[in-house]
Amino acid sequence: MDIETGATVLGTDGKLGEVSDVIVEAKGDRVVEMVVKHNSLLAHEHIVVPLSLVQRVEDGTVYVNLNRATFEKGSEFIAKLHADYVDYTGPPSQDLEGTYRGDMNYDAVTQSFGHLQAKVGGYPGGEALSPDDMEEFKIGPGSAVFSADCVKVGEISEIGFATDTGAATHLTIRSGHLFKHTAEVPRPLIRELSHHGVILRVTADELADLAKRPTQESA
Repeated sequence: MDIETGATVLGTDGKLGEVSDVIVEAKGDRVVEMVVKHNSLLAHEHIVVPLSLVQRVEDGTVYVNLNRATFEKGSEFIAKLHADYVDYTGPPSQDLEGTYRGDMNYDAVTQSFGHLQAKVGGYPGGEALSPDDMEEFKIGPGSAVFSADCVKVGEISEIGFATDTGAATHLTIRSGHLFKHTAEVPRPLIRELSHHGVILRVTADELADLAKRPTQESA
């Protein structure tokens, strides 16, 4: 199942919004969450939804196991219901590798002399330690697209990803100054998703040559 930015998102009791951006896990270079733009009466809200809640994708529409009441409470509330998704880096625990889930409970008990009252240091949420290489960042339409030789070749117009692996499956870039035009970028040319945007495997000149080929072949 592939999801693309701009796709309609339906909950268990109606429309929730449209996919506006994606959240990428730096270490795995994969999409782990999607940002859903919700049009409320007062303003536009952007709410993060874990991919684990996606039930299916049909004709480009994304169906999620989430009702409107829960969705409208926001990203933090949704994250609390799904403890595997934590958005903070916890304090040092007994496990120095930062991979064990549960030692923070032990720390809290020992520091409170046997009475578990709160997380150490006031950290909320699930007890998962998040090392620096698990940092997440957001990209989407408007994010930069760079060639392998560090030249900005355009901006993301649309980006798609697989719900099972989180890998990018589709990329359309928008380029030009006065006269914008869009072009499809073959999936094999996508090298990685980064804080700066999308990085390609080809140079700017190679990308320009690829863009000219269909015209030359049809001439």
